Amino acid sequence: MYRTIMVGLDGTLPARRAVSYALILGRSSGARLRLARAVSSPEDAARAAADLDDLRLRLSGQVGGEVEVEVLIGQPGETIAAAASRQPVDLLILAARESKVIDEVIRRARVPVLLVPRAHRRPWPAARLPRVLVPLDGSQLARRVLPSALTLAAALGAELLLLHVIIPPGYTSADLTAYVPYNPTVDQEIARAWLEEAAAMVRSQGGRVRILTSVGFPAPTIVEEVSRCGADVVALSTHGHGGALDRLMGSVAASVVQRCRVPVLIVRPEHAVRGSAPGAIGWSSSGAADLDRAVG
Repeated sequence: MYRTIMVGLDGTLPARRAVSYALILGRSSGARLRLARAVSSPEDAARAAADLDDLRLRLSGQVGGEVEVEVLIGQPGETIAAAASRQPVDLLILAARESKVIDEVIRRARVPVLLVPRAHRRPWPAARLPRVLVPLDGSQLARRVLPSALTLAAALGAELLLLHVIIPPGYTSADLTAYVPYNPTVDQEIARAWLEEAAAMVRSQGGRVRILTSVGFPAPTIVEEVSRCGADVVALSTHGHGGALDRLMGSVAASVVQRCRVPVLIVRPEHAVRGSAPGAIGWSSSGAADLDRAVG
């Protein structure tokens, strides 16, 4: 269950749309909302504080817990990430913006980060179960996203879709027009076997889950599967500890963030478990840790 959710704001309308996702999660989990905005100078702080306080008053009563506001002075990525890391925050939500800010937030934040596409206006559905697509490549690193994905799914009452993208073999001939016959049946069977192991652990924690396989190149295939499966969120594990966005997250994750039209949950493996899933789906207080140990 989420106890505290921080929303990083910059005064723009797309950034404020991220608040709607925090409200949904806050209502379902009774979480406290913390609205944070970074400004470049003390001169801008007073107006930012007034804007945030106005937003706080309008949101009061719409969420299960309290609504707090905080004005930060400094570079947006650095200051928001630092604020989320030094306080008891379980999830940081912000509208996706330029790569430099995303890079800084993910590199510095010690909590899972939910990135909302700036053009995304479709709320999570109320008429059906939301779906969280979790691409896995078979590595233990990628599986470390599962506890955080399950916590998000529990808050939404969502179903997890565990996806493995099978990369077809490359050309083996100098003739680039040569056709390489490929039957994915064996690879699909192998993938389904280890996906089912991960799914069994999710089910043991009370989660709803399905497994999927697809053939193609990872990033475009993941984005295509979002549309095909009607996924409402993508949950990804990052791959590194510093540097440019594509090196930090891995080229696949970076490409998915840039192309995806639904929110993307980014989790660094060492910060995979924040909050706990509610008992409504059979989650015990040690459930997140149990799943974390099982997958990694």
